[in-house]
Amino acid sequence: MSFSEKYDKVALAVGGILGLAGLGVGALTYVNLDETYKVDTAVSSNKVSVPGVDQSLELEAYLNENHEIKRPKVGAQNFDLFVAPELWLKSGDTTPIDINAGPPIHPPIPNTWFLENGLADILRFSDALTQDPDGDGFTIREEFEAKTNPKDPNSHPLLIAKLGLTGFSATGYQLVFSSDDMPPDYTFKALARNGATLWREDVKVDATMPTPKEGKPAVQDPGRFKLKEVTKKEFESKTGIKENESVAIVEDLKPTKAGTIYEIRKGNKYPAVIQDKSVELTISAGPKSGETIKVEEGKTFTIPGDDKTVYTLETVDLKSRSAILKAEIDGKNRTWNLSK
Repeated sequence: MSFSEKYDKVALAVGGILGLAGLGVGALTYVNLDETYKVDTAVSSNKVSVPGVDQSLELEAYLNENHEIKRPKVGAQNFDLFVAPELWLKSGDTTPIDINAGPPIHPPIPNTWFLENGLADILRFSDALTQDPDGDGFTIREEFEAKTNPKDPNSHPLLIAKLGLTGFSATGYQLVFSSDDMPPDYTFKALARNGATLWREDVKVDATMPTPKEGKPAVQDPGRFKLKEVTKKEFESKTGIKENESVAIVEDLKPTKAGTIYEIRKGNKYPAVIQDKSVELTISAGPKSGETIKVEEGKTFTIPGDDKTVYTLETVDLKSRSAILKAEIDGKNRTWNLSK
């Protein structure tokens, strides 16, 4: 065997020994690692909590649920969520006003009244209180005071508040007790305003006499006045002389003046002045705004646009150019004084 062959065998033997030694060391190292780093391979039934993941799962479940969102409310106004209060700023002022809770922009009406009645857009106008959004002839302030709906033309204050006295008229004449010479007949006559005789009648007590009508036959109205009695009454002349004169007690039977009594002294110098007065009334609001009616003193009437409330024209004063109206409303008697 040559030297080289012997050398190769020796090297192979040494390599084998070293290899076995390496395997031994590796095995020992593996055993040591298993002891050092023990891993529990047993399966547990307990839930494992992973920080961050659990919260994410809970949030996802909450977001997937149905949620009822309730909007805040003040009076009749709802507010959208995530929206700041509506702030207003008056000209020349630096303090903003929350129209929902702040002071009235148009005193004395609260801001919430405008909002509840759909008038938020009118708040910004300086003349808001005098505006008439429903066109019924009444201002916002008048509707607020009457507690009516400013957006409904059929809801408004009493129309008499918009009833104006626009004209007067009168029929005047004189009723004269001219003679008592032939009782039981007593002579009366009616004179026009210019002094012309309208009629002359001989009348008995408890009989009636006609209404004086200029240019018309007296027989058209035979029952206007009733002679109730003729009596004597003492009068004193301008010179201080006292004397008894005949006086006729005449009752007015006209429905609007029923019960009115006239004491008429005998003689052409002592006539009873009879006046039948009327007024013209014009309505400036409501569905018949602009319409005019003529009403005689003492008569009842309704205002155009309101056929439910019945008014009475109590008196007409031509001197002061005024009239007094009366009506029963909600069980209470009320009076209005109109003047031109």
